[in-house]
Amino acid sequence: MNAIGPTSTSMLFLHGAYGHPDDGDVIRAHLKDVFPHRWCSVALPAHGDHLRGRGDDSSRNDGDDGDTDGDGDNDIRTQSLLVDFEARVEEALGFDGCCNGAPSEDDADLVVIAYSMGGRLALWQLLHQPRWQRRLRALVLMGSSPGLPSPTARAERAALDAGRADALVDDPDAFLRAFWALPLFGDLIRSPAAAQLLERRVQDARRDPVALARVMALLSVGRQPNRWPTLPTLTMPTLLLTGSRDLDAVQRHQAMLALLPHGEVDVVEGAGHAVLAEAPLVVAQRIADFLLATFSADAISTTSSSRVTTRSTASVAVAPTSSIREPS
Repeated sequence: MNAIGPTSTSMLFLHGAYGHPDDGDVIRAHLKDVFPHRWCSVALPAHGDHLRGRGDDSSRNDGDDGDTDGDGDNDIRTQSLLVDFEARVEEALGFDGCCNGAPSEDDADLVVIAYSMGGRLALWQLLHQPRWQRRLRALVLMGSSPGLPSPTARAERAALDAGRADALVDDPDAFLRAFWALPLFGDLIRSPAAAQLLERRVQDARRDPVALARVMALLSVGRQPNRWPTLPTLTMPTLLLTGSRDLDAVQRHQAMLALLPHGEVDVVEGAGHAVLAEAPLVVAQRIADFLLATFSADAISTTSSSRVTTRSTASVAVAPTSSIREPS
């Protein structure tokens, strides 16, 4: 099959909490024949090989001294982490500052594929900015959130994540095993395939649990600004994908769909929040199908609006978007 899309297109993968940049390798391998474009996978702060980003200094988390009343951007340490993260993403993509102005004719298209916390940070720091939106050709979000609209929910969640950070420092092994046993992950913890993955996560966390815990507290969804009002500005085709057993994400994606000009919702039956770990080939194929449609000449007319494209037999009602049960 011939390659789809401009050869200048770059694909950016952002992993989730406690994950690793190579979590997207199965997607990359599945797409390589049809989308042989440049693939960039960037570690989140204090994850993977990037253990000490700017702001990852010593001590336990500072979960109680930041701003949780509606705008995490006012917290200097949080903003420092986000600025460093954005700079590393731009460096990996080779932007070299060219995003600061209007894109030129030969500016590369960009496809962002992000899971959970990776998608949340993209929405938080990158995708609300016009200079990023101008580049974006397509967006795939797996179980990600644009934030919590309620100040009360944000404060509660920030406190919850501060406590989780302390537990991570105290015993990384016990914390991560308990984390992955949360109901939204379904049966993942009991899956033989998950044993090796969990062991790797634990080993990564042991390398510097203090830095990792600090980042998880500072980048809590409780500190994240409410990005729901910016969703209508994301005019690129957007796929919202999650597992059917992650009911919060399914409901949240339905609510997001109502605000996205060109959105689709896709649900993988039987999977939980860790949909990429539980059903990697299914997820990779769903993303491939979405990108094939997106890059087709007649994929979207300029007058069309976003609709549901689910492959789930479940009937789910839209719930209020104030849950604090999101995993990261």
